[in-house]
Order: sequence, then C-alpha cells, then structure tokens
Amino acid sequence: MSQSTFAAGVGAKAARVGWVLPSVRLTVAVCGLTLGAVAAVEVLFIGTTPLFLLTALLALPSLGIAAIATFAKQRARRLGGDLGMTCTPRVVVAVLGFTVFFVGSALSNVLLVDMPTEPWTLVGYAISLVLAILTSLAAYRASRTSSARELYARRWREILAGVCFAAGVGLTLIDACCFPHAFPSAHLATMALALVGFAASGVVVCSTEMLQPRTRGSLQFVGVLALLVVVCGGTMTARRSGFESLLRTRSSGRTFLVTIRRALDRDGDGYSAWLGGGDCDDNDPHAYPLSTVGRDCVAIVPPDTQSAFTPAPAAAPKNVAPTAPPIVVLVTIDAFRCGFGGGERPELTHACPNLADLSVGGLFQPRAYARAPHTLGSLASILAYEEGGSVEPLPAALRLRGYRTEAITTHAALLHDRRLRASFDVTDESLVPLAHPGSATTSELVTDHVLDRIREALRSGTRTFLWAHYYDTHSPYVQKQGSHFVWSHPKAYVEEVKRTDRAIGRLVSELRHVVPRDEVALFITADHGEELGEHGGTDHGATLYDEVVRVPFVAWRSGPDPRRGLPKELPAGDIDMAPYVMSVVTDAPFSPSQTLFLEAKTPVNDALVGVVHGNLKYIFHHELGYEELFDVDADPHEKHDLSAERATDLNSMRQLLGHLVRREQQSRTAL
Repeated sequence: MSQSTFAAGVGAKAARVGWVLPSVRLTVAVCGLTLGAVAAVEVLFIGTTPLFLLTALLALPSLGIAAIATFAKQRARRLGGDLGMTCTPRVVVAVLGFTVFFVGSALSNVLLVDMPTEPWTLVGYAISLVLAILTSLAAYRASRTSSARELYARRWREILAGVCFAAGVGLTLIDACCFPHAFPSAHLATMALALVGFAASGVVVCSTEMLQPRTRGSLQFVGVLALLVVVCGGTMTARRSGFESLLRTRSSGRTFLVTIRRALDRDGDGYSAWLGGGDCDDNDPHAYPLSTVGRDCVAIVPPDTQSAFTPAPAAAPKNVAPTAPPIVVLVTIDAFRCGFGGGERPELTHACPNLADLSVGGLFQPRAYARAPHTLGSLASILAYEEGGSVEPLPAALRLRGYRTEAITTHAALLHDRRLRASFDVTDESLVPLAHPGSATTSELVTDHVLDRIREALRSGTRTFLWAHYYDTHSPYVQKQGSHFVWSHPKAYVEEVKRTDRAIGRLVSELRHVVPRDEVALFITADHGEELGEHGGTDHGATLYDEVVRVPFVAWRSGPDPRRGLPKELPAGDIDMAPYVMSVVTDAPFSPSQTLFLEAKTPVNDALVGVVHGNLKYIFHHELGYEELFDVDADPHEKHDLSAERATDLNSMRQLLGHLVRREQQSRTAL
C-alpha cells in the first residue's frame, strides 16, 4: 500500500469519526434546551419540586429524540441549502393542517352534546378534516409563489425553528390544560410530539447558519448546563415527598412516573420498589400496599387473626309490617348534585326547588356517601341487602315478602348483573335506546312510565316495588332541550338538574293527587355526584372527593303524614339504603353505619380507597402512593389536606381503613 493511499484511508476514517464529538455535544445541548422549554411552559402550572422531577423523567426520552434529530441532521448533508428550503414549506403546511384538524375536532367534542362516535360529532370531524385539507392546499399554493419562495430562501431557518417551537409550546399547553384527567395515552402522545417539536427547533438553531458561531456555541453551552441542572435537581428532589408532589399535579409527569414504575415492577404485582412505588419486596408478588393475601407494605391492613369478621345483621321479619306501604318506589338519579337551598356551588344552591320542598315535608339526609364514584359500583351497593349471612338484591328480598318487583332503566348497563336482572319480575328497558344519544332528554318520559306503573299497581291492588333511574344529568349535558350545541358545560349541567327536578316534582305532584292515602313510599337518591372543576377535573369516576361521592337521600310517604312509618335515623351511605327500605317494609330496627368504605379504580393511573368516620375523611391513593385527610365539616370543599398536621387522626383513620379492607376481603371469601 502506497503512503498516499494509507494517508487517504486515515483521513477518511478521521472524517467519519470526527463528527461524533460535535454530534454528541449537539445532542446533549438540544436535550437540555428541550427540557428548558418544557420547564418554561410547565412552570405556569406546577411548583418547583414537581417541575424538577418532571423534567428529570423527560430527560431520557428527550435525549433519545434529540439524538434522532441530530442524526437526521447529519444524514441530511444539504441541510444548509436546498433541503432546508424544500422541507420547511412542507413542515409549515403539515403543522397548519394538523392545527386546523385538531382545533376543529376539539370544538366538535366541546361544543356538541353528542358523544364522540355519534353522527353529529362525526360530521364535525369530517368538516374539520375537509377544512384541514383545504388549509393545507392553500398554504401549499401560497408557498409556491415567487414572494414565498424568496422568503423561504432567505428565512427558512427562522421559519422552521419558529414553527417547530410554536408546535412544542402549543402541545405542552394542550397537555397541561386539556388533558388533566385524560387517559394516559393522551399524555404520552401529546408530550412526545411536543418533545419532537422542541428538539427539531433546537437542532435548527444550534447547527445552522441562523446564528453566529459564537452565539451557537453559547446556546449549546446553555443547553448542556440546563441538562446538568435538571439532573441535579431531579436527584435532589427524588424522595417520597417529591414523588407525592408530582403525583398530585395530574400532569404528564404523573403518567411518565407511573409508566416507568410499571416498567421496573419485577414481580408483576403492579407496584415498583423504585421511584417511590411502594413495593417492599419486588420478588414477592403478594407483597404490596394494602395486600390482604401477603405482606402489606404500608402496614395498614391488620393480620387476618386481628380483624374479626363482622357478624351478619339480624334477619328482617318475613312478613310485612302493618304500616308497610303497598307501593315502594326507589328513584336513583345519575351523576346528581344539588344544594337543596345551601351547601353547594351558587348556581346549584337553588337548582332543585321541587326536591327541596319534598325534603322539608319528608326526611332528608344531605350528606350520604356513595361507595364508588361510578354507577355500577354504587348501584351494586344501593341495591344490596344482607340477610342471614348472605347478600342478595333488594328486589329479591322484597319479592320474598310478597312484592312484585319492577325496574325502569335508561341505560343498557344498569341490569348487567344477572342476579339483579333476575330479581325483577318486570324490566322496562324501552327508554334505553331513547336515552342513548348525547342530546337526549328522558326525565319526563321516565316520570310518565313511573306513573303508569303506579296506576297499574293501584288498579290491581298488587304490592309493588318499583326502581326507576333518571339519566339526564349524566354527561354529556344538554343545555337547551332539542339542541345539539352546548356553550357552557356547568350551565348545561345546571339545566339538566333543573329539568330532572321538574320531572320528579311532577311525579310527586301526581302522587299527592292520585294517591290520597299513604300507599306509596318514595325514596330518592343519586348513584354518585359530579365534578365541575373543583379539583381540576370534570365528570366522575376519577376521585373520591365530596363533589363526586356525596349524595342526597330523601324519604317521603304519600298521604297526610309524609313521615309515617319512616325511621328517623337516615342512611349515612348507600350501603344503608336497602336496609332502610326494608325497615320501612318490615318495621325492623335500623341504624346507620358509623364508618363508610369508599373505593375507586380510575382510568388515570390511580387506585383509591377511603374511609369516612364522623367529620373526617381519609383517602389513600395506594397505587400512586400518597394519602389525604380532610375535616369535611370545617373544610367542605376539601382544599386543606390535614395528613401532615393531625398525626393522631391520620393513624386512627388508617386503622379504620385497614379493618375495612380486611372485612371486604373476608366478605368476598365468605360469599
């Protein structure tokens, strides 16, 4: 081999290797700048400690995205010339089209009452897609003009960097503002796209002739320094209290943290021994927080031998009492909140005058608690009656006492349980297809059906138990009856409450005129409440705060004495409602629960259990790993967490929760 050939080979290898160090430096700098951009946006929504942890969790994916962007820049050898001018208009066109489609689709979901898969919303998606295509075509045609070509030739770097950075900022804001309670995949996808936008902008700014060499060098130094700050800050705040502060934010950081924890879970029990995951033995699948089959890592659940199974209550008499009403009507309202004259949001304080009037004449419990913040879990508790050591549906227990049992449903899932469905002699599901569209209103129809069934029972003289479920107050909310559009979801919810109140008011008015004697006992409650932004979310199912699990309970008798034969003590929770109804029918003694168990498994990377005792409510997020304690009398809106201030109460509530969790496990085993 000649000397010149050898020198040429060495030079070629040096040229291939020579770009490695600058590429690594550029990757690290772009990663730091990306994290700095994310922090600059997220600081508007979260505090310093969760911000450090969030950026630290995003460091690894940001580094990977920055490396891909840097590699793409290295492979695009003509990035400084024609390729940049060619790609920039296409990126602008794509971003504009995506923005129009995303905004249009979001407005279709926000402004239209219909569900995401219903015709009107699908039409909104289609219109958004057409507008996005037209916008993209118009932008593409505009980019082909001579003035646009000249602009791109001179300023393509600034345009590309600006568009990518704006996309990153927009997506980060969308993640923080629009997806606080969304499914985890929405967080991951949105933040991944935001990181891509920031990284692309950083590569363009730090590696092209957009800035002077000295300025580019300074910017790269700032990026490297930012990454070091993120790593050091994340390390310093990586303790249990720091993880708790991040988990309480409902940001994408919570999703990333839970995702990483699950990836580090070696025994498959759903908990990790790393990053505050709570697993005390990652080799034992039976060791995790609140475990009832192995070691409880938070030491709340007592051993099986220390938690005696609560004996079954005495069986109610098989015969009905002389004062028993021939017709028993149980009304449940879906996702219902109302102030009954006080103790609520201003717009809901006087939203149900008919029910408020009924509560004054009858008996009223303003703060009963639903076991679960979703319909099926709550109804399973409302309609469950324990007798002789076994639990059976309330209609089955009443049928044994000579009542004909009937149900009027407005959703297909209400009778999904076979035992519950079999406990009814008649099931009227004719309103289910009518109630399915998001723009449907069926409260008045439910009242019509209830009155028809009561009139039939009065004509036949048959003892009857009737359960009817009003569904209008469930999302989506109809602001104006017959309209597919809604401009304010809280206002629309208030209108649904008023509409349902009027329908029930008509039911009571008819009963007062049609049933002159005390032949009807009416019980009204809700399966759960509804969140309207009190704790950063909407709808229900994701929390155990009072706006979601507090429900009213009204008991009323037709005739001259609306309280005749009704126990003065009222249910404390939905678990007490079936025993209360049975006490009215059989004259069995009734006493409400002193301690109530709450639970929820949510779609937002959380699992919660709670206990209510007196004026205290304790919530344990056992999957995320933090706890809350509230005095609901002094702090009805649950804004002040007392878990760090009242250690004695906290330990007492923990013990109560542990015994309730053990009792639940024993109950399932016994059944």
